[in-house]
Amino acid sequence: MVRRSYFLFLSDTSLSLWQSQAGQIQQEASYSANAEGVAAFSEFATKATNAHWYILFDLQEEDCRVETVPHVNARDRRKLIDRRLTQLYRASQYYSTAHQGREEGGRRDDRILFTAVSNPVPLDMWLEVLVKQEAFIVGIYSVSLLTAQHAHRITGLPPRVLIISRQNSSGLRQTYLADGAMRFSRLTVLEEDSVEGQANQLAAESARARQFLASLRAIERTEVLHIVMLCSEAEQSLFREACPDSELIHYSFLPMQRLADALHVSCVPNLRFAEPIWLAYLARKHPKNQYAPIAQRKPYVAWQVGRALYVFAVLIVLFGLFAGHSYWDASRQLDLESLVFAQRQAKADLIYNSNVPPQQHGSFTPSGMKNVVQAYRQLVEKWPNLGKTLVEVSQVFNNYAMFELDQIDWEVSTSPIPRADDTEAPPPTAPATEPEPGAPAVDAQRYIIMQFRGHLLEYEDRYRQALDLGDALVLSFAIQTGDKAEIVQLPLDTKSESKIEFNSEQGPDIQGAPLAVRIIRPLRSTPAAEPTP
Repeated sequence: MVRRSYFLFLSDTSLSLWQSQAGQIQQEASYSANAEGVAAFSEFATKATNAHWYILFDLQEEDCRVETVPHVNARDRRKLIDRRLTQLYRASQYYSTAHQGREEGGRRDDRILFTAVSNPVPLDMWLEVLVKQEAFIVGIYSVSLLTAQHAHRITGLPPRVLIISRQNSSGLRQTYLADGAMRFSRLTVLEEDSVEGQANQLAAESARARQFLASLRAIERTEVLHIVMLCSEAEQSLFREACPDSELIHYSFLPMQRLADALHVSCVPNLRFAEPIWLAYLARKHPKNQYAPIAQRKPYVAWQVGRALYVFAVLIVLFGLFAGHSYWDASRQLDLESLVFAQRQAKADLIYNSNVPPQQHGSFTPSGMKNVVQAYRQLVEKWPNLGKTLVEVSQVFNNYAMFELDQIDWEVSTSPIPRADDTEAPPPTAPATEPEPGAPAVDAQRYIIMQFRGHLLEYEDRYRQALDLGDALVLSFAIQTGDKAEIVQLPLDTKSESKIEFNSEQGPDIQGAPLAVRIIRPLRSTPAAEPTP
């Protein structure tokens, strides 16, 4: 659910209600600082349930001072600051501190900025309405602190400058910054509305401010005080004519658009007052709270905790779904691997059954024992020995030195016809029948199938001669070993789906014409001695 946000600007005389719409801050209502105004605001706040409230004030009795404390660890410094706050602002709960670095000489103590609303009545009269309704107070901010924290973003400002801005219904806010740190701030009421009257008041206030800063030794007696006033584009030339520079005071007049650009917010043209820009900054950037005590922010903090718990719960659910999907995918992969393993096991069983004669299982009778002995003899004594075969094959290949052997594959099969694909299972064998008692066991004819893959060196471009060499090699096997031989892979690949590069500038990775020869040799069995019972 989208929650509405309201922005309040408080002065000593009134409260204005603002709302952000389509990136623009707009004033919705204004209430006087009296009983009737508080009652009207209370009626509005009662209807605006579950809204977020941002409070910006510019009050006369906002105190600002810079003091030094000993440089100690963070815990002890916090105790020193809390003790000093209790001494300075015992009657107010609206206070703030900021660390401004360390002194350059002496003990190099820490500089601490103490700010507080010394008279909390103008704030309490409006905030009590929100506190009673347990409204979501996001934060309380002041124009002086926002100026001290963010005005240095304006390009072209001198290192030491007195920034003056006008707020509607409050007056002239004067904030002195030295190297980005606030040293002095005060508010004066506007006495006149005309440019000439405001220019005269600006000159008088600038002279007083310079005298006060010189008494604090914030500036030297002969140092020039730079005054920067924020105004509208139409007022720049008028103020420039009405406020000439003196020997110790120099004036600059910047349009409000410069401040809006520095804060990355939008503002209407020819804007005279600064509070719409600061309220737009609150709406866009949501800065850290400055003055609101924890007791007033408790409903908003509880809402933040609840939202964080909700987001955390959603993340846990998403993590659970992700983990569940991962485990499900892993289980599915395991099932697929189990299926592949079962298929490989079935294939291995078929190959084993095709190469090993079935054993006769029966009672331990003389005929059954004879079958067991016969099966053992076939497995051990009659298993093929490739030693002699490889010697004969080597003698043939020695006559063809150009043939470089890459790979030898061999198998034992009951069929002289080799399988077309290695993944294809051999044809099933007929079930063995129990032999009659006393009948000799019959051995099934088996064959050794050997396949030799290699290359004819320096024949990659002489395919006709390579074909002739392949035919001669097959003929040599038939003459010298008496085995059936055939060419499995021709020196020229003639598969229709293959791609032949006629204009390729890069040669093949393996030199030589490929050639594969298959030899089929019957497994010659020799009679074995009859085992003694």
